[in-house]
Amino acid sequence: MKTKRIYEFEPYRFQETCEVLYCEPKDEHWVVILDRTIFYPTGGGQPHDLGELGSAHVLDVYEEEGVVYHISDAPFSAGDLVQATVDRQRRIDHMQQHSGQHILSAAFEELLAAHTCGFHLGEEMVTIDLAISQLTAEDAQRVEQLANEIVMENREIDISYIPRQQLPDDLVEKANTTDESLRIVRIAGVDRVSPCCGTHPFHTGEVGLIKIVKWESYKGMIRLYFLCGKRALQYIQQLSAEVDETVRFLKTDWTHLRERVEQLHSDWQENKRQVRRLYETSIRMESEQLALEPTEQWGRLSLYILQWLERPFQEVKDLAKTLMEQPDRIVLLVSGEATQQVIAGRSNNVQLSMKDLLAQIFQHIEGKGGGSANFAQGTGRGEAVEFWLPQVKRWMQEQLEG
Repeated sequence: MKTKRIYEFEPYRFQETCEVLYCEPKDEHWVVILDRTIFYPTGGGQPHDLGELGSAHVLDVYEEEGVVYHISDAPFSAGDLVQATVDRQRRIDHMQQHSGQHILSAAFEELLAAHTCGFHLGEEMVTIDLAISQLTAEDAQRVEQLANEIVMENREIDISYIPRQQLPDDLVEKANTTDESLRIVRIAGVDRVSPCCGTHPFHTGEVGLIKIVKWESYKGMIRLYFLCGKRALQYIQQLSAEVDETVRFLKTDWTHLRERVEQLHSDWQENKRQVRRLYETSIRMESEQLALEPTEQWGRLSLYILQWLERPFQEVKDLAKTLMEQPDRIVLLVSGEATQQVIAGRSNNVQLSMKDLLAQIFQHIEGKGGGSANFAQGTGRGEAVEFWLPQVKRWMQEQLEG
């Protein structure tokens, strides 16, 4: 026997006395079937209601073949009369978000001929997927304006069951049901009608503010994020508080905020360029100083072998590349002790593969990395540098002499 679903036409009924028809244990909870229910089951992109059955908590609600199942944290007996109580705030929030989606989808359809292909009502954000490949800020603002005009006009939202043979084929297909009659949602003055099983208020004014938050490309469509009602108000309040705090911090007012941020960004870019120039000068000066005293001299070949216990790897890399600019040099630089970050580089006229050199080092420290004949880098753990370096140097000499 199908469950009588009171929520379909009485969405503001938050309490109802119901009779328990069935109760059986399932996964440490109980599955309860009632003769009637005010609890909305998950479906159509809308999450289920929460609340209580007597003193028991309703943890989940789902529907199968017209029967609504309630997951309870306490058992009942068939024939028990229990008072069902729906979480009022959650129900109203879901009504606002879902009806706001209908209004927003209708606005997109009217202004941009953009059909809604998907809907999801999440805990924090609501999304629709639109059958368009791009969306401009100007068009989004126009749609948002129209949607909020529909809200402020407080139009009637009508719910009715219509025989499927009286409806267009595309609506019947969208409903994805074999029922003889389909539940249809109509907003006064909007041509678009929708088959829908969700909960809705009686007038658009009850939806409150509709606010588009952002959008992104998704599978050739546009996924749009938005909020309605209390969620939209909280979002605007938080945004306003952030702007106020930023304005105070930057010692300006909100009308000049963009100008102030652009100036700060320009200053930051210039400072960044200056810091980069100073950094490059510092690296070059250090390189020139190191070049005066090679670690070892093998004939005309100068070796530069250095280790720092702590030094940013990018600095080590930049220093190695600067040292390599002059001919007849091999550079082997290490940053770290327990974990060793290794750079191996050579001048263009040196006939020794740095990739092969790194592979030799990895025979002593378990590591990974790679590179080319001119330049290689990697990271590993194992023997200290003073233990693996003599063997690696012998291999280098053999390669150069051969």
